[in-house]
Amino acid sequence: MMVRNPWLSLPDAPPFVLADDKRAIEAFNQKAKKPYFIQTNMLPEPFVGSLNAPVFILQLNPGAGGGEEDFALHRQPEFQRRVRACHQQLPSQFPHYFLDPDTEGPGAQWTRQKLKPLIEAFGIRVVASGVCVLEYFPYHSKNFAHARLSVPSQTFTFEALRAAVGRGATIIIVRGRKLWEKAVPELSAHALVFETSSKQNVVISPKNCRFDALPFYKGKQPAEPPHARPSGYTAVAAALGRLSLQGSGDKVTFPTRNTIVEMVARDMYGARILNNAHRGDIVEMMVLAALGSDWKHVGLGWHPWDLQRGIGTYRRRIQVKQTAAVQLWGDTKRRVLTFGWHANPPSYFEKYNPGETIESEGWFCELIVYGIHDEKDPTLIDQADPRQWRFMVIPTRELKSGAKTMLLERAESRWMAVGWRDLRGKVEGSIES
Repeated sequence: MMVRNPWLSLPDAPPFVLADDKRAIEAFNQKAKKPYFIQTNMLPEPFVGSLNAPVFILQLNPGAGGGEEDFALHRQPEFQRRVRACHQQLPSQFPHYFLDPDTEGPGAQWTRQKLKPLIEAFGIRVVASGVCVLEYFPYHSKNFAHARLSVPSQTFTFEALRAAVGRGATIIIVRGRKLWEKAVPELSAHALVFETSSKQNVVISPKNCRFDALPFYKGKQPAEPPHARPSGYTAVAAALGRLSLQGSGDKVTFPTRNTIVEMVARDMYGARILNNAHRGDIVEMMVLAALGSDWKHVGLGWHPWDLQRGIGTYRRRIQVKQTAAVQLWGDTKRRVLTFGWHANPPSYFEKYNPGETIESEGWFCELIVYGIHDEKDPTLIDQADPRQWRFMVIPTRELKSGAKTMLLERAESRWMAVGWRDLRGKVEGSIES
């Protein structure tokens, strides 16, 4: 349950310090050097934006590097009104008030620069509604040196982040990863938490947010994600794309085609455990990627086979199937391979495939390629990773006429499964023999 919002009790006049935080801050400032001194004449900014936003950017603390221009902005009644409205989470056309066209000053300039790629892609209204910045420490200073300073108001920020993780928000950590992960351990297992490549220039761009989600690093250096998982930027773009579909403000911004495709990739194919139909699509693409450009995917709709090379007497066909040890609902109890024998060809085949020959009965292919996924470890499992799959190539000429099913154990005693790298050679060998 979310703790009470302490920022509703912020004093109306300087020093702008919550009563529960005051003692710790005064003690810190008595010893602090000038760059680290906590500025209590500036309104604290623990968060900027809607706490229900689909995208969160995690920083260390609000700065004071703008000098007198920053202090002057914080003295303006209209700016104070915007900040306090955000503290109260009141409705606004620009929940991220630094994106309000009427807001000026160093903070607005910095924000628009760092979010420029998103603003250009989705418009300023969508980004203002869809992106929320959380600060690890809520009070201003020129430089951050407050990792060991804990104040009670931080609890509200951390609970807001837990709630965001719980509803599947996309999280971008631009600074302070270790501090954030210690404060909110749930981050370490969240599949949509990312880091920027640069910690100095924290622009939210395709290049700077190109890495895989943090849980998939597994102690390794940051790397770009495999095809089936989004990078930080594509995850942010998908989240804002969904928001733009709902409409932000008076004007509905239509998403681009790429945004929709990225949303499908993330929301339907991005999980580490997939439903059976989506897993089948993924495995078909794995096999196609292994075989090379002379093979084509023809299995859209209800086509009797999935992959084809050549035509006429040179035609070769593959039916792709798959079995996984873990389903969305739990472990597979009995792994049975189904071969798809049919006593008749589809009634619609000749109409939609004029001139294409097909057998009067059978499997309607020369080879069945069966993907086999055995991983069960919840910390390792990723059903969209080709490295976790074995592939069994079954020539249909070696099946008994009318065969429809076979236990996996029995099939493994007849046909040796190979890894993705060896799949192409296995297929070619099976066709030629």
